[in-house]
Parts: sequence; structure tokens; C-alpha cells
Amino acid sequence: MGPDEHSGADPGADPEEFVVSLLREAGRPLTTREIQEAAERALVQCPDSTVVFLNRLRLRGVIRGRLSRERRAWVWWVEDR
Repeated sequence: MGPDEHSGADPGADPEEFVVSLLREAGRPLTTREIQEAAERALVQCPDSTVVFLNRLRLRGVIRGRLSRERRAWVWWVEDR
């Protein structure tokens, strides 16, 4: 399932839960732009700018992220627990 097909599109969704769910369903790393577009479609509002919010989740260990030279953007993913 890609970022366009996220099933958890709940306008009242918690932004952290939304991002984690989106990344799990995608099954591949997503760019900041892909996450931002999916959040906008689902009417989920991040408390900060998307990149700041994602970086805070990364620093807390909720998600992983790195700069991808191939995609010329930061990519984000979750690791299976």
C-alpha cells in the first residue's frame, strides 16, 4: 500500500500515530514530501512543520530517517519490533 492509499485517514488522528501507521503500511521508506502530502489528504495536522515533527520523532526513536542521495530527500521508515 502506498502513501496515496493510507487506510487510516482519520481527520482526528494523532499525528504521531498517523505517521507510524503510514510508514508501516507503505512498507518502504517515504520522503518528507510523501508524508506531508498524505497528511494533508487525510487532514492530519502536524504540530510543527513536517520536517521538524519527523525529526523529533526520529530523535525520540519512534521512526528512523536519513538523507537519501538517490531520492534527493530525507527518507523516513519504521523498524519492526
